[in-house]
Amino acid sequence: MNLPDEVETKLQEREAIVLPRVALVKTGRMIIHYHCDGKAIGETTFTYTPEAYADWFCSMADPVSKA
Repeated sequence: MNLPDEVETKLQEREAIVLPRVALVKTGRMIIHYHCDGKAIGETTFTYTPEAYADWFCSMADPVSKA
């Protein structure tokens, strides 16, 4: 799963703290809002399945492991 560019950049910065805020919509859509330093820096939306959630979680871990 592709993260917004600014989210990936911030995740690679050791000092930056990226806060994902998750909302699950009744239709099965998952919306994740990302914030850093009090500012919105991106959003990811996908249909929730356990596999899709695991894919999103791995996409969050990849930039961090490269930092």
